[in-house]
Amino acid sequence: MENKRGKWKEERGKQKRKVERGKWKITRKEGIMGAMNSQEGPLQQKSYRFAVEIVLFCKDMVENQREYVLSKQLMKSGTSIGANIEESQHAQSKDDFISKLSISLKEAYESRFWIRLLHETGYLLKEKFDSFFNQVNEIISMLVASINTAKRNNL
Repeated sequence: MENKRGKWKEERGKQKRKVERGKWKITRKEGIMGAMNSQEGPLQQKSYRFAVEIVLFCKDMVENQREYVLSKQLMKSGTSIGANIEESQHAQSKDDFISKLSISLKEAYESRFWIRLLHETGYLLKEKFDSFFNQVNEIISMLVASINTAKRNNL
């Protein structure tokens, strides 16, 4: 099916997506990676996937474990990582770029703290803890490398 703005594709049952100039646009509820642009770098993709998993975990904590305070803290810091990385892509200067990535790094360290605390207090099971802890450590490593590269280079 085609309209004046692009082609419609049907995948995975009833979900529809629109292709426009090689980019995927959101038209209905999609999977974790469905709304991501193919031009995003690995750091953006990893931080986005991490944020989605954090949101789903925190939603589950509120609904099933009736835990509101700690889940909100993790939600804020876990989603802020990707938001600041995204914002860094539109920085006005090299210093602004480094600043946004540095804020993301601080949020990643904070998220790691909340993940450890939730695990130690029994809210986060070992399997999920291992997954979140590995993801956030990988994001931290990538952020440190990106910040150091940006400081060395004349971006």
